[in-house]
Amino acid sequence: MSHPHPAPHHERVDHRALFAALIAAPAAWIAQLIVAYGVAGVACTARRAAGAASGAAFAGEPECFVGLNLACLAVVVASGVFCRIAWNRVAGEKAGGPEAALTIGDGRTRFIAVCGMLSSVGFALAVLFNTVEPLLVPGCWTGLP
Repeated sequence: MSHPHPAPHHERVDHRALFAALIAAPAAWIAQLIVAYGVAGVACTARRAAGAASGAAFAGEPECFVGLNLACLAVVVASGVFCRIAWNRVAGEKAGGPEAALTIGDGRTRFIAVCGMLSSVGFALAVLFNTVEPLLVPGCWTGLP
């Protein structure tokens, strides 16, 4: 007796691409944090070495951060869009509600696509929050006593 596959439309989505889209949003946010901390560390160290009276060692620091954050935001949005497209392709995989999916594992591809969409929304908010920060907070806290 042959049992049907729990995700009969799984061949409609490239699983490697779906996995890449699932991890792209958190990876972009982590990369944004690592690069921003590295650039800020180098810029602030150079500023301290040059002396506070000489001004900024890296005048384009806020623009660099905003550009980096917008690039990371583009990756996060692309990840969410891909997951939404994947979800649309497999939306009719199995009938039934969440109870059926939990008890017998139906709709795995849909579940991963929804996780990717939710992850993208959360990490887009995190990246947007980090994008506003360089515009409001002075570099190396130079405005503080």
